[in-house]
Amino acid sequence: MSTTRKKVLKTVAGILLFLFLLTTIINLLGPLFRPEGQDFDGWQYFYAEDNNTINAAMIGSSAMYRYWIPAQAYEEQGFTSCMISQSRQNIRAVPYIMEETLKSQDVDLFVVELRQVVVDLAQGEDLTEEEKEKENYYLSILTSGMKQSTTRMRLVHNLLLDTETDRELEWQIPLLKYHENIFEISKNDWADRLTMGKNKYKGLRVRATVDPQVKPSRFPDAENATFELPDKGKQYIEDIVKTAEKYGKNILFVATPYKYSRSRFPYQCALNAYMEKMQYPYLNLDDEQARRSIDLDYDTDFYNSLHVNFVGAEKITSYLAAYMKGRYRFTNKLDDKQKKEWENAVSAWDEDEILYRQEWNENCKQAALAEASE
Repeated sequence: MSTTRKKVLKTVAGILLFLFLLTTIINLLGPLFRPEGQDFDGWQYFYAEDNNTINAAMIGSSAMYRYWIPAQAYEEQGFTSCMISQSRQNIRAVPYIMEETLKSQDVDLFVVELRQVVVDLAQGEDLTEEEKEKENYYLSILTSGMKQSTTRMRLVHNLLLDTETDRELEWQIPLLKYHENIFEISKNDWADRLTMGKNKYKGLRVRATVDPQVKPSRFPDAENATFELPDKGKQYIEDIVKTAEKYGKNILFVATPYKYSRSRFPYQCALNAYMEKMQYPYLNLDDEQARRSIDLDYDTDFYNSLHVNFVGAEKITSYLAAYMKGRYRFTNKLDDKQKKEWENAVSAWDEDEILYRQEWNENCKQAALAEASE
């Protein structure tokens, strides 16, 4: 081999090594520089779980994470679950989330909450610059903690809205977008990020706040639909179904209960009618049968008009977990050490549940007094 050729090969090898190291650094440091807040930590807890130990991936917005308690589901029904859910999670992101999930977790079931289909349709097409920036902020909650991959790249490229302040290059390289956070994150927070492991509850985002709601006199049942679900909404659902079929995975769509606004109500009716027509696996937790079984108390079980508090979440979790266990086969994925982890998560939640209930009881009293004084 000639000297010149050796030099060329060394140069090429050096460039490839540099690119490999650069990619590794970007992959590791990008998520570390993510903004502060519980919403931004979700992927880190997911990645920390041992590979192939999760039975069900619970995907959605706050309409999922305010309603589901993984430790309770494990205690009552014996299957493991993780919540890959963030505030206002874009429904178009779900296929990418499913793809990312399967890289480390061979789940038995995807559970997808569909509220954001209704939110998207009710919101309309013509967004202001401010609304676009807000949508991109919610997208950042989802993407900032994701590992660098072609999945993330496609997600950002296809969902990022064009604004004056959002540049795709910065979004594709989180180190560029979030580098200033190195000066804003406290020492204690840095220590937490560098040592962050598994969530001791296996995921917990509930609240003990009480905000009495007026029980609706009319619910968005399929028979109340006055128009067909728009094609855009149908496409969102079809894309998710196709992704599940592509990977040979079971999927269950769910809708969690809340107080529907005038703009959302007809779209929820249309969604329920469409899911019934297509016979997709769909559990509407606000239909008549589910309402009777779950028995939410609108005076005490909500923390605002859009979400239940922890008491409501316990009721929803119990009903949904039993439904899942009765209709899907969950494989035994845990060794003795991993089972102990989940048993510890159950114990941790059982201990904290006592404190949550004490706070909830006090909040119920305060809410009743406030209502009586009006």
